[in-house]
Amino acid sequence: YQKGISVFPNSELIYRPNGEWDTFSAIVPAELNPFSNLKKEEYRGGKIQFGVYGDGDELFVSRVMDVNSEAQEIEIPITGVKELKLVVRTQDWLPYFAQCGNWIEAKLDR
Repeated sequence: YQKGISVFPNSELIYRPNGEWDTFSAIVPAELNPFSNLKKEEYRGGKIQFGVYGDGDELFVSRVMDVNSEAQEIEIPITGVKELKLVVRTQDWLPYFAQCGNWIEAKLDR
């Protein structure tokens, strides 16, 4: 992918679109932390889930994923949303540090 934001599970990114945008879109894959020294086929770790919240309301929750899952493309209406929260949470206890939640080609559109 050309552009994206990579975060560890149990993270939140908060943006303030101030009601000026109509949609939020991204591709959301779970991927290995490049510093973990693991190979994808060796990974037996936890699962993660992506969430998008607008002004405190749940707008989207992904399926539960791991590094071997297909990425999910999303396009979410956010007209009028003043605070947009992007969440990646772990669904298992360990080893969440070996994987990342990625917001690839994330953008706001009018």
